[in-house]
Amino acid sequence: MSISLLSLELSENILKLLFIFLLSYTSIFSQSNPIEVELQLKNSGDESVNSSSIITVVETGKVIRANAGSKIQISFEKTGFYTFKVLNADKLETFRKEVTYSGQVIKLYVKEILKGGIEVVGEKEKNKLSRYTLNQDEIKRLPGAQGDSLKAALTLPGVFPATPVGLLSTAQFNVNITGQPYRNSDRGDFVLRGAGPRANQYYFDGFPVSYPFHLGGQSSVFNNNLIREIDVQSGVYSSRYGYATGGLLNIYSKNEVRRNQYTINLNTFLSDASMEVKLGDKGFLLSGVRKSYPNIFLLRAFPQGIPEDAKYADYGDYQLKTGYEIFKGHRLTLQVFGSRDRQAYTRTQAELENSSGQPDNRPPFGLDRRFNTTGIQYVFQPGDRFKNTLRISRNDFQELFEVKFTSPLTAENVFGLQNVTTQNLVFIENISSLQIFKDILKLEAGLNYRYRNIGLKAENITSTNSLFRDVFNNLLNSSPTFRALIDGDGIKAKETGGFAELQFEYKGLRVVPGVRVDRYDLANEVQVSPRGIASYTIESWRTTFSGGGGIYRNAPVGIEQISRKSGNPNLRMETSEHLALGVNQEIGKDFSVKVEGFRNIFKDLVTNDSFAYDPYALNNNPRDLVDRRAFVEANPIFPRQRFYSNSGDGFSEGFELFLKKSAPSNGESGWFGWISYSNSVTKRNNHQPTLTNTERNNRALENSTRTLIGQTKIGNSYVNYYDDNRFEILYDNDKQYLYDLDRTHIFSSVFGWRISSRWQVGGRFRYATNVPITKINGSTQVNQQATFGLNLFLPEYSDQYNSYRLPPVHQLDIRIDRFSNYDWGYINPYIEFINLYGRRNPASENFDNTRPYSPGNPSYNYDTLNSPYIRVSYSDGRLLFLPMINFGMEVRF
Repeated sequence: MSISLLSLELSENILKLLFIFLLSYTSIFSQSNPIEVELQLKNSGDESVNSSSIITVVETGKVIRANAGSKIQISFEKTGFYTFKVLNADKLETFRKEVTYSGQVIKLYVKEILKGGIEVVGEKEKNKLSRYTLNQDEIKRLPGAQGDSLKAALTLPGVFPATPVGLLSTAQFNVNITGQPYRNSDRGDFVLRGAGPRANQYYFDGFPVSYPFHLGGQSSVFNNNLIREIDVQSGVYSSRYGYATGGLLNIYSKNEVRRNQYTINLNTFLSDASMEVKLGDKGFLLSGVRKSYPNIFLLRAFPQGIPEDAKYADYGDYQLKTGYEIFKGHRLTLQVFGSRDRQAYTRTQAELENSSGQPDNRPPFGLDRRFNTTGIQYVFQPGDRFKNTLRISRNDFQELFEVKFTSPLTAENVFGLQNVTTQNLVFIENISSLQIFKDILKLEAGLNYRYRNIGLKAENITSTNSLFRDVFNNLLNSSPTFRALIDGDGIKAKETGGFAELQFEYKGLRVVPGVRVDRYDLANEVQVSPRGIASYTIESWRTTFSGGGGIYRNAPVGIEQISRKSGNPNLRMETSEHLALGVNQEIGKDFSVKVEGFRNIFKDLVTNDSFAYDPYALNNNPRDLVDRRAFVEANPIFPRQRFYSNSGDGFSEGFELFLKKSAPSNGESGWFGWISYSNSVTKRNNHQPTLTNTERNNRALENSTRTLIGQTKIGNSYVNYYDDNRFEILYDNDKQYLYDLDRTHIFSSVFGWRISSRWQVGGRFRYATNVPITKINGSTQVNQQATFGLNLFLPEYSDQYNSYRLPPVHQLDIRIDRFSNYDWGYINPYIEFINLYGRRNPASENFDNTRPYSPGNPSYNYDTLNSPYIRVSYSDGRLLFLPMINFGMEVRF
């Protein structure tokens, strides 16, 4: 069988163009002898060193004495790598640099002791337990990430993208679009050691981030060139951090500029630009902007190659950071950053995007979300013993979710609306540290304040169905959730926290006891959370043993959970207990290996609860006061369903392995990378009474003629008392099931090989056990002719919830970089083969209700964002899946 000529021709032409694009740079840098090079000795502030130095070139034997601030000229007979030894202020440092052309300027950054002033590069915590840090040199050109450094976080132990479950991370309102009969998770970005997406916190230079990745995890919301390093703390961490029962993702941007530089990056899917500028001797300015265009490239250039269920978002982001040392010991930093994602799935939008006339089978959903954070940081550091950091920020978030349901027979618009969620978050933090005994005992303490104002409202409600008004009014009268959505809902929450922590270190022993106090105003709850970390390092072995544990708390996140109209505003804070033990071994200069075991226990988890009621709720809904005044006057107090409770609990336990080879320093050639592996099990128990259909029907019949006047809980079982003087006991017969986002095995391997200053090759391989689901064993036919004029089939699920897994996830990505170095900067063309062997990774199951259960129904929904591919058709209808090719060029000057 032959492949479609158009598809084959296009693929061949793209490959030819890409290899010509890269190989055209292989011969333009040949140099004639001699090669004149200028050496410059610089400190961390990109200033000339203030002392005399002696420089030795090992390969040529040249020895040069350099006076303070002098320019050093050296001649070489040929290009290649040379070793420079610099003796400066009784300190010997070695650099390995490649000489490539005449006129080249090579900067050697030597360590120079500077007294006074403010510490420019932030102080690092020394705790290694449950912590993984990667710097920009290791993550900037991560294969398969489309030039996005933050995706390296997804290759670390215990970290994996979350599968979207439910509608939105901010407003689920008990709606489950997966069809699964049992759910115990939330939608979000990723999971850390079994902690759900809502249990984690994300920070950019200490300021809260609404979401770290654009829709579907296509890319992070930060410019690649501004990221200095990423720091993932997946388990036991400092008491200074609150508002999380899972882990932390800290993203740090650059906080100094050595020289002015500008970077432009253009590739298949996006364009971005960044700028780094010095503001005199004491200030700097960083800025970045990015815009994606996947729909333009994919839907226009090769629409027949796009999978039918592909879900690409149009996104953009921006960052601005400026810092200035006002005077000695006082530094002020201002930051503004934000993001926007648009993912339009309405038929109208599909028609606008698809002018070729090809059918578009994407589901009719649309999403538009954005956030903006403005923050200011003031650091006071009069010396090396005391430091105070004050941060104040405001984060504004908005999410518009569009739903449009059409009749499968007539394509008539049955119902459509736009769900608008907003959140204004004010975050204030002050942290002080004092060196009581220098390098031995340090005290750190601080206060946090978080204010959240969350709103939700439905807008742009549409329908062309004649029965819409009756259905709409029935929903308003029968569903408090729907009524709250239509009328608008809002809640305000205040959280205050304080912490104190001692850091003791002496002769390899490090002990960090700490305590945190949190107050949550909606539940009028105050909780104390002790934490502690201890480690011992055997210097001669370069081995560190670590252990720690603590209690962590987080207030309910979603408005649907704490809503006064349709939720439970009395929900308490969720709680987790973390315990971890590990050993870290350094091998040679560049290798390290870490093995760590952990167990996390989760308590008081917020879960959907159909049985929780407030028997004496005030009947003060504004719509009822107007439309059903007589009913309100007759029933001023009534039992209100609360929909949520703190009944959930669970655990996560396992071990992690992390083997790392650090990147060569100072631009040397060589290889680097890491291997990570996690083996774990995560389970949850919603502790909900499970009723049979008969029990459920009998209970509904009895409750239709009586009123609930009292409710209490014994353990996790409900005891209800009714006005007919009868009791009802709803036993907790729920079981512990696998967490919706549980993955037994997670393996990642990342490598990069800097062949020379001109070529670099990298690869990334990922493998993971897929998430558990409840298996469909058959279907039941339901006659729906009165509504749609056709027969529908409902799936029959197994009663063994989350006992069946989708096929495993795996993917290989390759990246090739070519560098052309100039005295003004470099040109870096590159090519990526994303999902090299065209693997289609299942993300969920889809049951077609117009067909009965069969080997082809249910079918898989595939993850086309994290594992994209190109589809090519054979003439007989069979399909071939090829890697997604991303090529581009980065220019820095």
